[in-house]
Amino acid sequence: MTNTALQWTPKTNPLPPFGPPESFLAQDGEAAVAHHDGLVMESVFQPIFSVAQRRVVGHEALLRAHRPNGDRVSPLEVFGAVRSDAEAVHIDRLTRFLHVRNFLRLGCETQWLFLNIDMRSIISRENHSPFLGRLLRHFAIQGGRLVVEILEGAVADPARLAEAVAYFRSRGCLTAIDDFGSGHSNFDRLWNLSPEFVKLDRSLIAQSIGNRRIRNLLPHLVALLHEIGALVVMEGIETEDQGLIALDSGVDLMQGFLLGRPRSTPAEEEPAVLSTLCDRLRIAAASSQNPAQAVDVVFAAMITRLKDGLPLGDACAAFDGQEGVLRAYLLDRDGREIGSPYIPASRVAGTDPRYAPLAHASGTEHLSRPYVRRALEQPGRMQRTRPYFSLADATLCVTLACAYEIAGATRVFCCDLVPYEGGGTPRP
Repeated sequence: MTNTALQWTPKTNPLPPFGPPESFLAQDGEAAVAHHDGLVMESVFQPIFSVAQRRVVGHEALLRAHRPNGDRVSPLEVFGAVRSDAEAVHIDRLTRFLHVRNFLRLGCETQWLFLNIDMRSIISRENHSPFLGRLLRHFAIQGGRLVVEILEGAVADPARLAEAVAYFRSRGCLTAIDDFGSGHSNFDRLWNLSPEFVKLDRSLIAQSIGNRRIRNLLPHLVALLHEIGALVVMEGIETEDQGLIALDSGVDLMQGFLLGRPRSTPAEEEPAVLSTLCDRLRIAAASSQNPAQAVDVVFAAMITRLKDGLPLGDACAAFDGQEGVLRAYLLDRDGREIGSPYIPASRVAGTDPRYAPLAHASGTEHLSRPYVRRALEQPGRMQRTRPYFSLADATLCVTLACAYEIAGATRVFCCDLVPYEGGGTPRP
């Protein structure tokens, strides 16, 4: 077997990209490897799946390193052992060259390559700027095939970070904020950077299994990230329950050991587990509606009673003994609460006294709530929210709302419920 050196051509690329002469690429079989400071470095690629299309749309390039005796060295150890920022930039550039070289041989012409960039390469303006453009030219690859992953919290200088992102975009590349949701993640930077992708930190999906608040927060976080125009990637999916939560949260892309481990060859287009997750989601959606349907029937009966002119308390008598009802109340066409709410006797004694200043709800303005506006726009049609924190009850709730006409006046009947497992939305 022969090894062929893959040298940077000074004629077309006068800036040597890899510095010290011991850093070179050798072709071992079909895959290229890199050598630096006694280490052999290789590329592996973890597939990233589109939820809607159920197929691989990209791969994240990951570094694997070992010593000549076969002992593995983690990427953290590789970068942690550098003796200077210049060496860190050198290894960063070396691995990017390696990953692009090996990715192109996979034949994934319609997929993205997600590339991590070390923060020291971003901070060092003279290093990141010329290198990426020359890398694209060297391999004749379009910038739109590359997604540059940046650890948002790793760069303290927002101006330098914005400058780097602008440069990557000027070369046609897309950008991704990595590990969002860990440490001191900064929404303000997201607004300013407007990345094409946001990758949620794996700790969010891991904690969502045992923490209902995080589980309920995820759909709202994903919706917020969609508002800035970003596609959302859920990383670290290792179990079916985590995958189901990710699907229910509305993420666009999924990545993790459950779907595909890092490997040197292309991933299969659709692992069987992805179909299993979608089947579980449909089953959970159907089963989660069963307990809610009973309340829906009673809610519809309440609307009929109210339209017949019954006072709120009398109309809500059918709610007595109905499990999970927190309160019911009426709003006028301006979204203001009318009179006193109906509160089941079982809830009166259980009210948290710490929230007593919020207990008197008459005249409260609700028009800022999207479900109230939707109800007013679509009279006679019941609206259902996702779980949210209710100030009136100091607890998590789901609200049903429906607008109706009585004696020429518009009213909106609302009922707050304890969320069923998943709050009317499927949960594992």
